Amino acid sequence: MRTPMRDGRMRKGVYLLPSIFTFGNMLLGFYACVRGLRGDFQTAAILLVVAGFLDTFDGRIARMTKTESEFGKEFDSLADVITFGVAPALLAHIWGLQFLGRIGWLIPVFYLLCAATRLARFNVQSRTTDSRFFVGLPTPPAAAATASIFYFLPPVTGAHWSAGLML
Repeated sequence: MRTPMRDGRMRKGVYLLPSIFTFGNMLLGFYACVRGLRGDFQTAAILLVVAGFLDTFDGRIARMTKTESEFGKEFDSLADVITFGVAPALLAHIWGLQFLGRIGWLIPVFYLLCAATRLARFNVQSRTTDSRFFVGLPTPPAAAATASIFYFLPPVTGAHWSAGLML
C-alpha cells in the first residue's frame, strides 16, 4: 500500500481527512436526533440528507489520497449506523409512531436492525466480492427516503391515529 509522501516525509494530516468527513456525518446524524427531539423534523431531515453527501465523500477522499484503512471502513460503518440507522428510526418513532404503543417502537427497531445488518453484510462482502458491483439498498438513500416523509408531512399526533382508526 502506497502512502502519501512529500519530500520524503509522510503527510500525516492527509490520513485525518476522510475521518473528518466521517465524523461530520456522525455529528449531523446525532444533531438530527436532537432536532427531532425538539420537534424540528424539517431541519432533522435536511441534516440527514447533508450527512448522506458527507458519507459519499469520505470513501472517495480516502481512495484519492490512498489513505484507505480497515479502521476507516469500520469507523464509516459505525457512523452510518448512527446517522442512517438510529437517527431515522428515532425520528420516525417521535414523528408519529409513538402513539401506536409497542408497535410504535417495534417498526423503527426493525428499520434499525435492517440498516445495521445491511452495513455489517457490506463490510463482510466487500472482502469477497467485486467492488464494481453494489448489492442491496445503501443505507443513506433509505434514510433520505424516510427523511423526505419528515420534511414534507406534518408530525402525526395521537388524534390523527385515533381518527384514522375510527374510519
